[in-house]
Amino acid sequence: MHKEGIRKYVLENRKMMKTSDVSNLSNTICKRLLREKIILDSNTVMVYFSVNNEVSLEKFNKKMFSLGKTIVAPKIEDEKINPYKISDLNHLKRGYAKILEPSFSDKPMKIENIDLVLVPGIAFDQYGNRIGYGKGFYDKFLKNSKAIKIAPCFENQIVENVRPDIYDVKMNKLITEKRVISFDNWVSLN
Repeated sequence: MHKEGIRKYVLENRKMMKTSDVSNLSNTICKRLLREKIILDSNTVMVYFSVNNEVSLEKFNKKMFSLGKTIVAPKIEDEKINPYKISDLNHLKRGYAKILEPSFSDKPMKIENIDLVLVPGIAFDQYGNRIGYGKGFYDKFLKNSKAIKIAPCFENQIVENVRPDIYDVKMNKLITEKRVISFDNWVSLN
């Protein structure tokens, strides 16, 4: 199946998920994220705010603040992601595609200062490849980044093979409600 077919199939399945299932599975995934040493050792973490039955990071984001981590969130500006530090989850507004994003316009954080990026997506395969919404925002943002790339996702988002294009950026880990899949295309922060 080609990317557009996979995208449509997985989005339809995700759309049919019950709100309670999305919430419960997201909580399980957040607990798994919080057990990852690489995350706990990171100083600056880029998070995302979920839409369309994506894995919700609400509990994870709150815990990162309580641990004193520097939290960064994406804001789409001029057809690209700019990362902004957020100091309060109440200072967000709906932006591109109705996704919550930082509501202020301070200077964006330099990508080299971000240790770890949690990456949303529609589908992933067991090789670390990802299919997003098709605009290439994350691939363009991450192509020159040395940050660890972790994709929180539901098991029903993992497909056999997404047949990546040359510009697609691989994930270092996938974390689902059932397992953690690690790939060897990264190095530790230590």
